[in-house]
Amino acid sequence: MPNYTFLPYEQLPELHTLPDPFQKPDGTRISSPDEWEQQRSYLKAMLAHYLYGEMPPAPGNVTGTVTNQRMLDSSTISEQVSLTFGPENSLRLDITCIRPNDGAAHPVLIWNDFGPRDQCLAEDTLTKSGVVLIRFNKEQLGVDSYAFYSQSPCLQAYPGYSWRAIAVWAWGYSRIIDYLENCPYADMKKIAVTGYSRNGKVALCAAIYDERISLCAPGGSGCGGSGNFRFMGDRLGEGGGVQETIGSMSRMFGYWWADELQQFGTSRDKQPLELAKVLAANSLDAYYKALLEQIDPSDNGKIGPEFRLPFDMHFARGLIAPRLLLTTDSLDDDWANPYGIQVSWRASAEVYRLLGVPQNNAMFFREGSHAFSHTDWEAIAEYLLLHFSPEKLPQPKFHYIALPAPGTPKPADPNLPDWLKKKPHFSWNAPGMEH
Repeated sequence: MPNYTFLPYEQLPELHTLPDPFQKPDGTRISSPDEWEQQRSYLKAMLAHYLYGEMPPAPGNVTGTVTNQRMLDSSTISEQVSLTFGPENSLRLDITCIRPNDGAAHPVLIWNDFGPRDQCLAEDTLTKSGVVLIRFNKEQLGVDSYAFYSQSPCLQAYPGYSWRAIAVWAWGYSRIIDYLENCPYADMKKIAVTGYSRNGKVALCAAIYDERISLCAPGGSGCGGSGNFRFMGDRLGEGGGVQETIGSMSRMFGYWWADELQQFGTSRDKQPLELAKVLAANSLDAYYKALLEQIDPSDNGKIGPEFRLPFDMHFARGLIAPRLLLTTDSLDDDWANPYGIQVSWRASAEVYRLLGVPQNNAMFFREGSHAFSHTDWEAIAEYLLLHFSPEKLPQPKFHYIALPAPGTPKPADPNLPDWLKKKPHFSWNAPGMEH
């Protein structure tokens, strides 16, 4: 990746509309799809600097050992695989793989979970359709704790890198894909990733930096995921509800993000945690209670320094293009910023339009709580099959909001929005396109 110079917080201008992803380092804009790959390299470096931190390169020594294997039925195998990699094979990642036992190559869906309580609620649909399911526990690579993150295995193995937890966990997806390259049951052109909440942020990061991922489907990823840092709102529009911000997120989960990001949070939320209270917690419930007690609810949803960000999360979405992207979210999940999700989606659509695949940028909303629901799983399963194995998909039952290709006739219903022209909070277009 080329070296770029990025301004410190104090020298960045305030931008009260969404930054232009087509603006090059010298201030000019790219003019054609041919220039996107170089621009993409620049934007990836920008997100590494301000958001994720710098990851180490692929270790090149991933090996897998099957530690347990059993037949689930006459055609499906479940196996436990232990991956080792990194300096002196010091890192380990255990995965659970459920796959067809027919010798053919199949689509793969990888997800990082919250432990045994987390289940793939579309497992039956996917396995019957011949999809390989792989799950892993991200905390084998990086501890999900403000107090203990510095002891994470990846940080011990790779000192000197600026990556933080989201990037560490995302790096795990790539090591699994390294392993799959030598597995005959994996169709390497049909690799999908998912995860929910913080795990959805992780899936998005993984797909940005690993182009072997063909479909990214983060769920409920909100702030630092499919949401928006500048523009907040609930299902009814801008300004409604209370949303997570860089400040509130960094105060509780600052170890997720590059150190640079902390400067873009509200002043009160940037005050350091009293770690002594957190370290004294003797249970997970007590740990989170100690964190929450140090958050002033009156600060939630407030923004200000965010307007100095030289990017927003439509950059992250656009960096997946031209590959498939489906975000799944709840309209009731105010904290995850339903309004901002739509703003980011529409802005990132300009990148997809530039590359000629506006239909590959989709989002899905449902009702309900902030949790990986059966509806989320079924929508992801259907979207995966729609693009990877359409012959195995019955009549689709879900509606995915995606921009039509330029020139598509307007819908017959005049009440439906013309999303090709609707551009909240930005005025630029894909190069060479009027709207």
